[in-house]
Amino acid sequence: MEIMKRLTWAHLPDPARSAFEAEFGQVLTTSTTPPGLTVGIASRVETERRTVFVKALPAVSPAFPDLDRERIVGEALPESLPAPRLRWSSTNGWLVLAFDYVRGRRVDLTRDSAAVMTSLMAVSRLLRSSPLPSLRPISEKIGALMEGAHAAVDSRPEQIADVDVYKAVLEKADLTSFEGDSLLHADPALSNLIFDGSQVLFVDWALASNGAAWIDTGLLIPALIESGFTPPEAEKWAAQHPAWSLAPPDTLDVLSVIRPLFILNKIQAGPDWLAERRRATLAAHEAWARHRLKLPAVWPG
Repeated sequence: MEIMKRLTWAHLPDPARSAFEAEFGQVLTTSTTPPGLTVGIASRVETERRTVFVKALPAVSPAFPDLDRERIVGEALPESLPAPRLRWSSTNGWLVLAFDYVRGRRVDLTRDSAAVMTSLMAVSRLLRSSPLPSLRPISEKIGALMEGAHAAVDSRPEQIADVDVYKAVLEKADLTSFEGDSLLHADPALSNLIFDGSQVLFVDWALASNGAAWIDTGLLIPALIESGFTPPEAEKWAAQHPAWSLAPPDTLDVLSVIRPLFILNKIQAGPDWLAERRRATLAAHEAWARHRLKLPAVWPG
């Protein structure tokens, strides 16, 4: 399967482009980010007044609800949050969002883990009480991960040792244990963390959800392991977060188990162009699960 081609600034219809230029001035240059899981416009746009990062999709796109959620969340985030500000939006056949353009680099956890924790704690402090109480709960995302995990278990995968132990954890899972009143980023992948020279910024809030304040920290543990931390070292890092001690151990077991199984299901059923990237992360995810369940370390091939 071919990699999806991303829409570029040239695809933006004239009415939407005119509305943008009325706000920011004439466009001078644009550059498009590499394609990912969505095909919408994601471009650095330099205008005669300022440089912004633009995300845009036609209203008929299946990905429209996620981008609209990012608009809703962006309008509600406090100014002091470590995240780019949403400066403008338009819904004229296309949904167009313009954010502050962040000059920085992708996070490297081997040297930036302390800065990531500092920003995580700031996000949790500022969003302890969600400004969007009606936003979807994180249990919806966890439920989707659970469905993929069950599908992987049912296929009896050779890539996962002790699959019956994993299955027993899934059967005892309680989605309500993930619930809470905090607003979560809910997708703190390294691709969504940028170090701007002074702090780590959380970008792309399209999957934001309400839930327990410790969850974003837990979602980062496999990335730490992939970066060279041992599972105990990664959990020691997580324990710096004030909310980590509130995470029920059984719920952490569930979180650690569903993610490698979900990834395996996506490798089996998803596009070929993503399979190699997912295989590269699978070992780190399973390392955390096996640590949590006190199973011998096995790094799948």
